[in-house]
Amino acid sequence: MAKEATRAAYGKALAELVQENEDIVVLDADLAGSTKSGEAKKAAPERHFDMGIAEGNMMATAAGLAASGKIAYASTFAVFATGRAFDQVRNSICYPNLNVKICATHAGITVGEDGASHQSIEDIALMRAVPNMKVFQPCDGVEARAIVKAVAKIEGPCYVRLGRLAVETINDPEQYQYEYGKGVVMKTGKQIAIVATGMMVQEALAAAERMDNEPTVVNIHTIKPLDVEAVRVSQKQVNDFVTEVDYASENAIIETLLSAYPQHGILAEESGQERGNRQSDHVWIIDPLDGTTNFIHGFPVYCVSIALSVRGRVEQAVVYDPSRNDLFMASHGRGAYLNNRRIRVSRRTQLGDCLVATGFPFRKGDDFQGYLQIMAEMMKRTAGLRRPGAAALDLAYVAAGFSDGFFETGLQAWDTAAGALLVTEAGGLVGNFTGEADFITPRECLAGNPRVYAQLVNVLRPYSRAQPPAPTRKRPRAKPQDAASASSATPAITPETALAHALGGTPPASGAAAPTEHDTP
Repeated sequence: MAKEATRAAYGKALAELVQENEDIVVLDADLAGSTKSGEAKKAAPERHFDMGIAEGNMMATAAGLAASGKIAYASTFAVFATGRAFDQVRNSICYPNLNVKICATHAGITVGEDGASHQSIEDIALMRAVPNMKVFQPCDGVEARAIVKAVAKIEGPCYVRLGRLAVETINDPEQYQYEYGKGVVMKTGKQIAIVATGMMVQEALAAAERMDNEPTVVNIHTIKPLDVEAVRVSQKQVNDFVTEVDYASENAIIETLLSAYPQHGILAEESGQERGNRQSDHVWIIDPLDGTTNFIHGFPVYCVSIALSVRGRVEQAVVYDPSRNDLFMASHGRGAYLNNRRIRVSRRTQLGDCLVATGFPFRKGDDFQGYLQIMAEMMKRTAGLRRPGAAALDLAYVAAGFSDGFFETGLQAWDTAAGALLVTEAGGLVGNFTGEADFITPRECLAGNPRVYAQLVNVLRPYSRAQPPAPTRKRPRAKPQDAASASSATPAITPETALAHALGGTPPASGAAAPTEHDTP
């Protein structure tokens, strides 16, 4: 395939625009040869202005021209356009919502011999954050020409991010149609999605060809406004979305842990037990992004959950909320903390005064009607029922006393391992809907402060899938010869034994997993 730099395509499109529309003016900061805005100077020299090495002055002048009814295209390197001239862009262009099109070249780290000082990596974040600014990044010359011409018809400030290097042309120049704010599915897959922008689209397509799991590749050429529906293209199951962020976060966590503890095992949501030592007594249980659906919609309730299990018993737990920069931590027998401050479960005693969190069923085959009945019961008996959408964070909030209880079905070990330790170390209780300790095997989790926990059990017990404990019967006094057989009887299932079985390990010694309550220091 042919190669063309997006900056070169910009120059050609700009030369055509100045001939088509007399209201278009072009400004450059002594870089017309590099940005290729010089092509417009050849076509209409009377409407091309070289402002010298004065990027802030260029942006202010562009604002003035736009305020006079012109469509101003301002060009320089991305690091200068968004960094050196940020104040003028923000205050003189964006706040008044003026018709200035900032087409910045040499963006990113691929500027080669221009050096590190010219490698703009913050420009997208800066421009996305400014009110009224629209942000674009074409993947090839075909798309660049289309976007450069399209922004002339879009009212208000626009930032078009262009590269220095020639890149492979992947769009058909005869067939390509640019649609404002709509991502383009470049390759349709089945299991995961790679969402890319700019020259990374070519890299994503190349990676997809080498991958066995047939990923979908999505080109996000319009970064603001973002096409959320296009990002939400890959599904683990119906309504259970996964993004590249899940995998990137998980890989980063796993690599960090294994570099420090190379002999430890790993149980992670996306990769299972593919990494680490499967025979280890020490297993890290990881949910790299709990609340993925919230994340891809921009709803700020999601977290990272990490727990360390030693022979089936969770000894360490971390839940991190990046939206609020909240770090929840717990060590077995040493209490629970939020941002280094000791936390305790709430002290409410009446269910009617309590705020309870839950998670709604969403997979095919889930008991939707049964859950609606539970919701109806809870709504009648509590002060409020909430569905934030991230189980690990729900449990952390119970531990901190922000909510009084939590219940949900269908959860896996990575959803609950860290949060459960937080709750027990904060003085709360965790179990299944019958009140028994094992919430892993039946995949139903209930948590709360001790008083509220008992009242929640009374409501939820009829809806439990857990087997009730066998009724206690009077038994004859054991004979001496029966002592050995009695001691070897199958122990009761607890979260620790269930977790150890799931990990393929050895359960902790009898009585070692019993939670202890700690007094506030």
